[in-house]
Amino acid sequence: MLKADSEGGTLNEAGIFTMLRVMLIQGEELVLEELAALLHKIGGIEIVGQYGNALRALETMESPAAPAIDLVFLDIMMPGIDGLSAARYFKKRDERIEIVFVTAYPQFSIDAFELQALDYLLRPINRERLEKMLERVKYKWNKRQ
Repeated sequence: MLKADSEGGTLNEAGIFTMLRVMLIQGEELVLEELAALLHKIGGIEIVGQYGNALRALETMESPAAPAIDLVFLDIMMPGIDGLSAARYFKKRDERIEIVFVTAYPQFSIDAFELQALDYLLRPINRERLEKMLERVKYKWNKRQ
């Protein structure tokens, strides 16, 4: 039996982390769809929100019905609020939220890692690299338990 954990994710009966709650924020619809499809194929992911810009995602997080999230996939360049500013918001809201940037802009990687981003994936998305990053997140969450 699986149960939601207030510390993040979903745990099985043995207390092992099994399901990541993920929010996707991408300025390009095709990239958003590609990332969602890849995550579904990999499995162990519950996508709790998909947004074409960071402003809509942040508005959702301010609502009383805001979803619990473990990991946010963020684009860098988006209309309204850029990904770096959105990452600051998420980390301020809950420092346990992991941030992964998925972008076509390599020049912002240092800024991203200064915000303690877990990873910085360049497009096109490499499935093997994505899977390794997800395993790191699960390992990190399991160590917290």
